[in-house]
Amino acid sequence: MEIELKLILEANAIDALQKHPLLKQFAKFSPVTLLQQAVYYDTPDNVLRDCHMSLRVRQADENWIQTLKSDSVASALNQRYEWETHLVSPNLDLYALRNSIDRIGPWKELISEPSVASALKPIFSTSVERTRWDLVTPDGDEIELVLDQGSINLEERSQVVREIELELKSGSPIKIIDLALTMLNDIPLRLGYESKSERGYRMKAERGYSAVRAIPLQLSPKLNIDQAFVEIFENCLSHIQANQSGVANSEDIDSLHQMRVGLRRLKSALKMFNTVIQLPEELQADLEWLGDQLGEARDWDVLATSTLPKIGGDDAAIEKIRAAAVEKAKVKHQAAAAALNSTRYAKFLLRMLQWIGVKAWRSSSNPKEIKNLNQGLKRFSTKLLLSDRQRLSRRGDDLEDADSHKRHQVRIAAKKVRYDTEFFQSLYPQKETKNYINALSKVQDELGWLNDIAVGQGLLMELQSDNKDLASEAGYVRGYLSARETEGRKEAKKLWKKFRVKHLTK
Repeated sequence: MEIELKLILEANAIDALQKHPLLKQFAKFSPVTLLQQAVYYDTPDNVLRDCHMSLRVRQADENWIQTLKSDSVASALNQRYEWETHLVSPNLDLYALRNSIDRIGPWKELISEPSVASALKPIFSTSVERTRWDLVTPDGDEIELVLDQGSINLEERSQVVREIELELKSGSPIKIIDLALTMLNDIPLRLGYESKSERGYRMKAERGYSAVRAIPLQLSPKLNIDQAFVEIFENCLSHIQANQSGVANSEDIDSLHQMRVGLRRLKSALKMFNTVIQLPEELQADLEWLGDQLGEARDWDVLATSTLPKIGGDDAAIEKIRAAAVEKAKVKHQAAAAALNSTRYAKFLLRMLQWIGVKAWRSSSNPKEIKNLNQGLKRFSTKLLLSDRQRLSRRGDDLEDADSHKRHQVRIAAKKVRYDTEFFQSLYPQKETKNYINALSKVQDELGWLNDIAVGQGLLMELQSDNKDLASEAGYVRGYLSARETEGRKEAKKLWKKFRVKHLTK
């Protein structure tokens, strides 16, 4: 299993990296620099890529190595299965590669398939100057740090490569994070979200980014509170990280939405466990900062792509407002991308991984608190979900005469119930839990529509203030939104009563 961390740096930061005290302090030997050429192979219809694999032959001096890698789980710390075999020429040797695969999985079977093997062709290449430092920490952890400078090449096109890779050779993965954080204090670095192969495939396909939904959790009832928290936290963090590329490198609406959902799930999880585990204040502040960066772009996206198309009315006026909202959204997306490409975000994400990796909350817990963390999960989740339902029931009872603020509070309570129930869904009867979540989702969607209207009203007022030429159209659209709000309140009350009778009065 290969464990590595990728960081991107600008050309003017290379000298600072090469002179960094850590490299002198931990390096076993002087750095070694090699020119490396690599050719990536796949079938014309990208069978390997679709099976989450990459295959390359790399040349360094007069040596050739073929490498098969699996895709990593979405994480700043990339974790991949990797198999390497030495070659006597630049030609693939699939027989040797098959014999090197030592794990049960699709890899050997796919490489052994005659139709795949015969169709493998070069698809793109890389050319990099690689400088390598072999580091040993005071605790004996061995880490390979490489600086790659070069390009990814496809026909007449190319992309610049300028990145650091920290690969764990032996020891604790946390040491990679520690090393990266130390360098981030002195060198402007940002997280690298994609491997060279992923970038090459994207060049080849000329395709955009796709949003990634959360992976459903399967929690064992044998887990204690501490163990369950780690699994839930890592699931939420993976959801966030899986959508980073679409936000950082494009203006993909769905990627931003899913990343924001991941943040909200994480916040719900932290609140769920806050009686036994608390996120440090500095990380909590960064979490709120990131939510704000994504939230502003999402609000304008919703107005342009969801709220306005639903209201009807004068198409010319709505189109004029929609075009202005799209421009606002574009600016906010650029700000969100800048946030994800910042040193602050890199530090935040690495500190989150560090915090969860060492279970930092345990070092400050007293014996009684440790005992609570070791309690069984089922009892904890049952008590928590009951408390969630009671809170939702109390807030929902005020829905009849609620203003927008109170409706928003009901919506927040409904969202928390849904996220928390989804986290623990595997511990309870599947059919009953699924029906409960589906019914709750209908209430949440209607309350969400009412919230979109309230947010939209505020954004339209902003447009009116910023652009007097849009005052008439914005006022017109606000009138339509007010009418739709009246209809939405009636539907929300109806759905709430149905949900309460069926699911909260048992």
